[in-house]
Amino acid sequence: MYFKDHTYYNYYVNKPLEMIINIGWLSYEHFYEMGDTEPEFIEKLTEIIINDDFYDYKFNRIRCNTSCRLCKESILQPYINKKRNALMDMPLGFCELLIPSQVNNQYYASPGLILHYIRDHYYKPPQEYIDSVMALDLTQPFNAQDCFDFVRESNQVKLR
Repeated sequence: MYFKDHTYYNYYVNKPLEMIINIGWLSYEHFYEMGDTEPEFIEKLTEIIINDDFYDYKFNRIRCNTSCRLCKESILQPYINKKRNALMDMPLGFCELLIPSQVNNQYYASPGLILHYIRDHYYKPPQEYIDSVMALDLTQPFNAQDCFDFVRESNQVKLR
């Protein structure tokens, strides 16, 4: 699925959700910004994806992972499991991420593959997305699915 950065989220909803902005929905048919990203950002984004104990920034989970729209591969992301002190593989593409914006009263929706796009295809997310990820306080609880459901349901009410 491709969505241009900074467009309103409209993936399987009746009406675009103006509270949620698309970031990182890439496809080989479309140009995307490229560049290096700081290792601290990649590390924090990895932590956000692999953790769901206290905070959970993942929503719209599926039971399998989707393949990359750029290299056509199913992606397993190696990471260090700090609890087990072991190298493990984490499938990417099984969910979306919902990141609260630090710029305005909105959220950013990204595919779970955004980490792969950044690491392996040199995708450079917009700076406000990077800043919002870096500003997240991972000591505070967050439930992306509940947040997304509330925004979606609020948006549907406006249709009546």
